[in-house]
Amino acid sequence: MAIKTNFQVLFFLFIGSLLSAQQLIVANGGVFGSSTEFANIGIYNSSDGSFRQLDTVRTNSVQDVLVEENRFIYLAAQDSIVKYDLWTGERIAASQFGAPSTIRLGIYGEKLIVGNWYAATEGNLRIFDKNSLAFIDSIPEITKGATDFLIIGNKAYIAQNNTTANYSDTLGYLAIVDLDNLSFLRNDTLSTVGDEIGRLVNVGDSVLYTINGVSSTISTLHLASGVKNTVAAAAVLYPKSTGKSVFFDGTKWYLPFNNGIGTYDLVNNTVINADIVVPPTFAYGFAVDPIHDKIYVSSIDFGNQLLNNKGLIYNLNGDSTGVFPVGFSTEVLEVLNSTVNLSNSEHEDLSQTSIYPNPLVNELNILHKDKIGKLEIIGLDSKVLKRFEGIENDSFKVDLSNLSAGVYFVRIGTKIQKFIKI
Repeated sequence: MAIKTNFQVLFFLFIGSLLSAQQLIVANGGVFGSSTEFANIGIYNSSDGSFRQLDTVRTNSVQDVLVEENRFIYLAAQDSIVKYDLWTGERIAASQFGAPSTIRLGIYGEKLIVGNWYAATEGNLRIFDKNSLAFIDSIPEITKGATDFLIIGNKAYIAQNNTTANYSDTLGYLAIVDLDNLSFLRNDTLSTVGDEIGRLVNVGDSVLYTINGVSSTISTLHLASGVKNTVAAAAVLYPKSTGKSVFFDGTKWYLPFNNGIGTYDLVNNTVINADIVVPPTFAYGFAVDPIHDKIYVSSIDFGNQLLNNKGLIYNLNGDSTGVFPVGFSTEVLEVLNSTVNLSNSEHEDLSQTSIYPNPLVNELNILHKDKIGKLEIIGLDSKVLKRFEGIENDSFKVDLSNLSAGVYFVRIGTKIQKFIKI
């Protein structure tokens, strides 16, 4: 039997006691070039203000954090990927592959999809085993840095932009890859005003949006019809390259534009509320937790991080409500939403259950490892809104067109997953 270290036991108790509390992943990049200030990752608990450092990675800079099943955390730190189990506090896998920096992470089945950038000439979309982080393959046709991608159905849509001195998202196109057989399908220009591709956002499984910061335009691709369009944005856009650049609360999108972080309606291309939060410095990471009425911002002063780095908390109206601890170059923040405690359902392994599209418009598809049996749709207040029993198949479709926009959960037996209705 493996013996946990005291730290692991304490961390397990820390996580286990906070099932209904909101927590924040804080990923620090360290000081670039330093041999002492390395990248690290920790968990901040907003209910009592406590902070636990999870691990240090001996590299500088972080680019992305991916949370799976509210249990596993994948960290992209320069040329390394590290996986953690929050229930035990352990680092359970790591891969350092001597390639250009990771920039984006995604999961498809048992595969971890990794976008690389920064000087490679091919193979910038790499595939790893999500459990062991063993390298599987790369897609040689992805010749530009894969600064962002979306997984929709069994396909990855990858932004391909010429890297410039200031990392601008210009002169780009979409590359499309079949993730089942890891084959390149085609390149597809998207924008009609210069082929610029910014940060990618999907609405259900039908429309792909790109938020283009250089030209302040928004492009759309309707996946079924192939119809494309690009329009001038209703604001000056500043999509971030690291971490999440867009947060969706079920009705509106939070993203950086004009002078700070505001809310936007991508579907209608309108500003809802500009500059809700204006960070003290332009360099920052941010995360939005609409359930707990919080916007987290890491304000980064690269000239004097020791004195001027800050972790700031605001409510959704932009009022300052507190602070949280940060380290050096805190460019990636991610909310851990343990928002309901439904008979400890969130403890169960969800690796064999998938739901899509997410977010959805009308219909939710569920795929399970064996016959589903009993299925429930649950609201944030823990009320069961729909119940189906005796399902003999491993797949099922649920019509949710009558639900209002918001956050919901699907429960199969004791297993639960969150989804968003728009």
